[in-house]
Amino acid sequence: MIELTKQCKRLREYCGFPAQERVWVGDRSIEEVVRDCPRGDWLLLLAARLHVDHRSLALVRGHCAQMVKYRMTDDVFKQAVDVAIAYGEGLDTEESLHDVWKRCVLKDEVCEDTICANKAAMQAAHHPHFDKAIKPDVGWWVVYAILLAEENIYTVKESDLHKEVADIVRKYIGQKIIDKVNEGLKLY
Repeated sequence: MIELTKQCKRLREYCGFPAQERVWVGDRSIEEVVRDCPRGDWLLLLAARLHVDHRSLALVRGHCAQMVKYRMTDDVFKQAVDVAIAYGEGLDTEESLHDVWKRCVLKDEVCEDTICANKAAMQAAHHPHFDKAIKPDVGWWVVYAILLAEENIYTVKESDLHKEVADIVRKYIGQKIIDKVNEGLKLY
């Protein structure tokens, strides 16, 4: 039991979980954390902290933004979702991703009332290499934009959306998160 407690403490320290996440993590292993996490934004922040490769993060963000694609007001935002997914699958280039992101930013600046679904697409196509001012944890912003787009922020349905996002993260990068943590804990 003492060894398990030490392992759990090392996991929480290594992953740098904030207070609310740290309480939820408790004595769970990383496998249990990824399998049971109720919030996709927590998993996305963890993936960013662990430096999961950008293609994988773009893929996940694209699939998350796809949840609200039907609410996007312009084709450039819809295209951003498609390009983020294609880039994440290795079917498109970093230049294409950057180009569609720039077009989203320009479109976003001229729209007086840009809806949050558009913001989700713009964040899905974001690449930190091109804009150092924005933190690499933009996955959290995708989730926040989805919640706002669905008008469920601070409502009962918010937990359903968080779970849906968590399921997407688990599907596409859950094992990468587990592998990164286990690899890091060996060195920690």
